[in-house]
Amino acid sequence: IPTIINSKVEDAVLAIICAKIENYTAEEIQTKLDQKLEIPKRMEIIKSKNRILIVDCYNANYDSMLSAIKFWKSYYPKLPHFAFLGDMLELGNDSEKYHTKIGQHLKEFSENICSVGNDSKKFNSAKHFSDVDELIAKMNFVLIPKNAVILIKASHGIHLEKLIKRL
Repeated sequence: IPTIINSKVEDAVLAIICAKIENYTAEEIQTKLDQKLEIPKRMEIIKSKNRILIVDCYNANYDSMLSAIKFWKSYYPKLPHFAFLGDMLELGNDSEKYHTKIGQHLKEFSENICSVGNDSKKFNSAKHFSDVDELIAKMNFVLIPKNAVILIKASHGIHLEKLIKRL
C-alpha cells in the first residue's frame, strides 16, 4: 500500500480480511489498496518552512497517540524532534491512566515537548499550556530548528491545527 505509516498497514490487513470474507477478488482488493488515502489532519505529513510536520489533530486515543509517537520517533531520527501534544478527550474514566502511560513513552524527549489541555500535564513535558491560544501567545516558534520533525497530535477539541501555519 502507498504509505510509510505502520498503523495504516495494520488497518489495511484488517480491511483485506474483511474484503476476503465478503468474497472480493485479490485484484479488486489490490486495486483499492493501490489508491492513496489521504485524510487531512490524519497522520498528514506536511513540509513547511524547511520543517517536517506530522499532523494528527482529528482524533486521539491511547493507541493512536502511541502509534503517532512511535512513528515520529523513527521518522528521520537524526533530525531534531519536537512535539505539540494535547489531551486525548475520548478516554472517559481512564483518562488519567492513559495520559500517564503516554508520558512514560515521552521521557527521552520531554525537553522538546509542549503539552496542551488538562490531562496532558501527565506527559511531563518541558512546557505546558492550558489551551492552544495560550501556547500561541507565549511560544517562540522561531526557537524550533528549521530542520525539525514536529508532531502535532491531540483530539480535535484541543484545536492544535491552529499551529500549522505558525510552523
